Amino acid sequence: MSKRLTGIKAVGRYREAATGREVNVKQGRNASRGTDILYYLFRGSRVFITDCEFYSDKWQKVECITDMKVDKQTAHVIVNICLGLAVVVLLIVLVRSGTL
Repeated sequence: MSKRLTGIKAVGRYREAATGREVNVKQGRNASRGTDILYYLFRGSRVFITDCEFYSDKWQKVECITDMKVDKQTAHVIVNICLGLAVVVLLIVLVRSGTL
């Protein structure tokens, strides 16, 4: 049964406790009934999640690095470390290939 959904937005990344599968849960509004629907995509089709199931212990929020809040100074330090590591890796590749 296909449901036409409007206003689709990402809720977040969640792990199903029983299977360990991590999925991106989304929320949309059923256009004909006006109800909110929770679902995730699996092999190209929607798998619907009931509210009771979602708000129980069956689904656990997965913390992503993009969810972290850092101040500007910390962000600059992280970027500089990553750039430094990239330069080191590039130098190692060039030395091993004999071009440097």
